[in-house]
Amino acid sequence: MTTETNPTITVVRTCIGSKTFGIEAHEAPIEDFPVQPSRKDGLGTMCRPHWTEYTRALRKASIASKAAGTALPVGTGTPPVVHGAKKAKKPEPIRTVAESPAVTRRRAKIEAELAAAGGAGTEAGQQILEDADVARASGLLLAMSEPLTVEEAG
Repeated sequence: MTTETNPTITVVRTCIGSKTFGIEAHEAPIEDFPVQPSRKDGLGTMCRPHWTEYTRALRKASIASKAAGTALPVGTGTPPVVHGAKKAKKPEPIRTVAESPAVTRRRAKIEAELAAAGGAGTEAGQQILEDADVARASGLLLAMSEPLTVEEAG
């Protein structure tokens, strides 16, 4: 069974408009809406002509507010821009224990081996990281175990 479509039927959708800028909501053909992949239905909320009008009005309001030193109209969702404000610097990470020279040398050696192998994303780089991890783990186990005395070894 085949289904036939009627070419005279036009699918419409509601353009939401904008009360802030005097754009009335209305019904418009679905072809008038831009593609918006992030939305569930894949279409924008305003028709193309009203979207253009809306963004033009936002731009004009932003320019006017900057010139007057005031905020944008209520409901635009865009906060006023503060010019000249400096961003706060991120605090340095807290380092409780300094690395020993042996750890620093080992880290430099591993980084050099990784660079020679083409980075950590290569198979050789992954093998270098695995070997370093095994060596670190076995070194920790040896450091944690008590040293053997001559009587216990013999």
